[in-house]
Order: sequence, then C-alpha cells, then structure tokens
Amino acid sequence: LYAFLILDALSGAMKDVAVDGIMVEEGQRHGITGKIQSIQWGSLTLATVITGIAGGWIAEHFDYHLSFLIVALFPAMVACLALFYKEQPAPDVNAKAAVSFKGILDNKRLLISMLFLFLFWFSPAFGVPVSFKLRDEFHFSRLTLGLLSTVGSACSILGAVWYWRVNRTINIKKWLIISVLVSGSSTFAYLYLTPASIWVYTVVFGIFSMAIQLIVMDFSARICPKGKEATTFALITSV
Repeated sequence: LYAFLILDALSGAMKDVAVDGIMVEEGQRHGITGKIQSIQWGSLTLATVITGIAGGWIAEHFDYHLSFLIVALFPAMVACLALFYKEQPAPDVNAKAAVSFKGILDNKRLLISMLFLFLFWFSPAFGVPVSFKLRDEFHFSRLTLGLLSTVGSACSILGAVWYWRVNRTINIKKWLIISVLVSGSSTFAYLYLTPASIWVYTVVFGIFSMAIQLIVMDFSARICPKGKEATTFALITSV
C-alpha cells in the first residue's frame, strides 16, 4: 500500500509540473495565462463538487471496488487526451539549461516576487478550530457541513468565471494589493463566527478566495522566464 501511495504521489507531482509547464508556455505565447488558470481551477472545483455528491451516493449503494474502478478510468482518459497534444518545438532552448536553476535564483525581480508569494501564503491554518466550533458548538450535522462545503465550492466556480472574463483587462499589480487587503479582512472576520455568519462567509469568501488565488497564480505564471516555464512555476508554487 505504501509503495502504491508513493508511486501515486510521484506521478501526481510529475503530472502537475508537466501540465503547469504547458499552461505557462502556451499562456505566455497567446497572452492567456489567466484564462487557462481560470479553466484549470474552475474545472478542479467543479469536479470536487461532482465527486463529493457522486462519491457519497456510490459509497451508500455499492461496494468500494466500484469506486476504485471508476477512479482508475480517469488517469487512463487523461493519458489518451495527452496523445492529442502536439508540443511546439523549441530549438533555441537548451535541454540542460531548461532544468537548471541558473538564471532563476539570480533574477532579483523573480526572487522579490517569490518572497511576496511566500509571505502572502504564510498564515496559520485555522480550519481545524473552525471545524471544531461548527461541530461541537453549533452542532452542525454532517449533512449541513457537506452542504456548506458544496456551497463554498459552487461560489469558488463563480470566482473562476469572473477572473476568466476580466483577467486581460485588470491591473494585476493593483489587484494584488487588493488581494492582500481582502485576505487580511477575511481572516479577521472569522473572529466573529455565528451559525448565520458562516454561511455569509462561505458565499462571499468562496468567490473572493478563488479570484484572489487566480490573480496570484496568474502573476506567478507571467513572471516565469521563457525556456524554464515548468521548472520556475514548480519552484514558485513550492515556495
């Protein structure tokens, strides 16, 4: 079991780096990094909503082997789709240089941007105490918690749709500043938590959190140097 889990984690990491490398490369070429990011994260959130509902229904009515069989089909579908992607040749890019960190770690603009991203995401996770409060103090049922999560995911999709529409027209530097202010305000808002306010927070912050994440991810994609797209984006998201 451990061997299969490790293999799954490694293949997942390789897939992420490859897909994000394509996203940055194609996005920079056509000026649509924001649009691709919106589609990526919107699709991911929609899949989470569908699997949350369908997975629960399958767990109640069928044996767990069916779940594993269905899950196994999707990587096979992805592999088939990958055969249709025709990568543009890049004769001016040296293969060894593409995976080297030289030119990345001595780029001051890139390092400052990575420092900003690190500080932006460096915050204590308060999901556990919030979950404790919802279950033990507000006595939310599992069904209510599941509905709350579904509503949050649906609102996140709205945030992805919004950014898909406006990503090429907004001033990304200005919106990065707004993102910091909104993120800080949303964190402080959880100091006042009631059975009613959690629904408001889920709707409002569900939309804003996805929009903010896409702004930051789009910014990350835009600053990647050409020829090192996958390496740089993987490094930025790791930081």
